[in-house]
Amino acid sequence: MANERVIKIAVIGAGAKAAAIAAKAAVLKQTEGTEVHVTIFEPHSVGANWSGKHGYTDGVQRLCTPALRDVGYPYRSNDDVNRLMHAQFSWASFLLSEKAKFSQWVDQSSKPPEHGLFAKYLKWVVEMSRFPVIRARVMGLMPQGKKWVVLVQYNGQDPEQSYDDEFDAVVVSGPGPARALNGSGGGHLVFDGVDFWTRTKEFGKLVPKRNKGAQIAIVGGGGTAAAALSWIVRHGYRDHEIAMVAKQGALFTRGNSVFENRLFSDDEAWNALSKATRDAFFKRLNRSVVWETVMQDIESASNLSFIDGEAERYEIDKQGYLSLFVKRSDKQAPILRPTVVVNAAGFDEWWFLSLVNGLPPTLAANAKFRTSLRDTMVADLSFNTRQWKFPRLHVPALSSVHGPGLGSLMTLGSMSDRVLRPYRG
Repeated sequence: MANERVIKIAVIGAGAKAAAIAAKAAVLKQTEGTEVHVTIFEPHSVGANWSGKHGYTDGVQRLCTPALRDVGYPYRSNDDVNRLMHAQFSWASFLLSEKAKFSQWVDQSSKPPEHGLFAKYLKWVVEMSRFPVIRARVMGLMPQGKKWVVLVQYNGQDPEQSYDDEFDAVVVSGPGPARALNGSGGGHLVFDGVDFWTRTKEFGKLVPKRNKGAQIAIVGGGGTAAAALSWIVRHGYRDHEIAMVAKQGALFTRGNSVFENRLFSDDEAWNALSKATRDAFFKRLNRSVVWETVMQDIESASNLSFIDGEAERYEIDKQGYLSLFVKRSDKQAPILRPTVVVNAAGFDEWWFLSLVNGLPPTLAANAKFRTSLRDTMVADLSFNTRQWKFPRLHVPALSSVHGPGLGSLMTLGSMSDRVLRPYRG
């Protein structure tokens, strides 16, 4: 039986998760009469973080996830939902709408698409769903009884104001801002996982290709660091001295075996594992691992070294020389003298807590509180009300307790099923 009233959900960020939720809500309306209205808030455009125009990527890198893991995958809803999701919103349907692109993709061995094309796919999905995208930046979330009021800024110069509707739930998506590296003396020689991609021309001026003695330091050992390294190697710097600073001695490749892939889409198999095994698998499958397609790009780096440690801070002296201070477990404290630093240590996944009006900043920053929110997350990927005294907030990025792929591109269909489950009739 369909809901008697319209459920209103706000999604922060117009990326893959927003597209998957919008698509599933549209299909549930057709198949079950479920009245879930999705409003997406995005300051730039749908798929902005994949387009190459707003950081995070240059848009020409290939997606690491296979394209067939689209917004409906793994298609484990009921048969009617699966058929409509695939017919209306699948990767194949998108390529068929692009004239000869489907046959071209198959002829090219069905390679993962470039990020820019993936952004175009996400835009197409959202447009097909017919749900609105509000061009505004979310500045705050204000509880109003059991609902949320969303505070937005439509333009960087405009004052903050309340959006003219209330929402039963909010979904947080997106990676959050890049983690900052402490430093002094000005940061023009330091790049991060967002602005590196919009400053590549500046990078080229700071590190001339002919100057093989210029050292490049990369902080981090996961996907963001590997993507930056891949660009650096492919753009004429493969023989430069490149030092990677991370708490590991190498870049590790993510496997593509049937055993690992099954854990992304099989809830029963995942839940059968012990907590210790799940934690180990999650780290193995998601954290500090690199897809083989990226590894193939960077294996030609001829002067790459690893420093097992943590970058503590940087300094730029009066002469403009850069120093990077590293903390190691053996108590030694090496100091690097790179020409530039690419800080690819990741993003602040808890950034959204600062948006919640009424949540004390000290509590929002408390590690035990955050761990409790993550570990007690309920099946619909929202926070447990024993710890969370606010309206419903879904945060798929923190869903490791329920599976290794719900927070990534691996099982967008399962993610949307879980988020929308409480609102179905």
